[in-house]
Amino acid sequence: MDIEDAKNNKFYQAKVYKYANTKSDNLVIVNAENEYYIFYLNGLMTEYTIEDLFNVYTAEGNNEITGIEIWQNELYDYTIELSEAEDINGQDIRPLLRGTIKDREVIKSITDILRNNNKEHSGNPSADLSNYEKGLTSVPPLMSDSGEYELKFIFSDGQELNPDKISLDISLQKDFFYFNICHKGNVICYSLEAADYDELVKLIESSVS
Repeated sequence: MDIEDAKNNKFYQAKVYKYANTKSDNLVIVNAENEYYIFYLNGLMTEYTIEDLFNVYTAEGNNEITGIEIWQNELYDYTIELSEAEDINGQDIRPLLRGTIKDREVIKSITDILRNNNKEHSGNPSADLSNYEKGLTSVPPLMSDSGEYELKFIFSDGQELNPDKISLDISLQKDFFYFNICHKGNVICYSLEAADYDELVKLIESSVS
């Protein structure tokens, strides 16, 4: 871009800060037009940890977590009506909001458990869904079948994270959890102790039932 384009950019002369509670220089906070943004810079994958993530998102202010939406997919029947041929019937999956956790102590308990399970795991979170997409299975896998949940975090400023964009959304399975960071499709998996998984499920189910 030329000089005039740069001056018209929202981030022209913005203030950039390193977040003090993290070990990585690749996490910065930018103040532009009285709004704050968190940026993950290239190279973050080798240095950033789940603990760093929660040092940011449990901070006071606009980054404070005030709610956790609990999602699972559900199987549903659909019909495509055709005017001159027989209707097409089938099944597919769609996301279902189980409920939203707002209790501060429960939120803290969930983030503390995830923070303490910081050992990387070699799991393949998309294997089951890939098999369905490749036609190897006739019915798509349900999260409830494998004990999986999708946790979508809400900040104190009311922002609800968009599941189609890179965010703090965490997928929870029986022996590991994972989230996208830096670049979409770049997944980091962390091992999850069986006792901690059971405790997370207990917290989730008791809060959304």
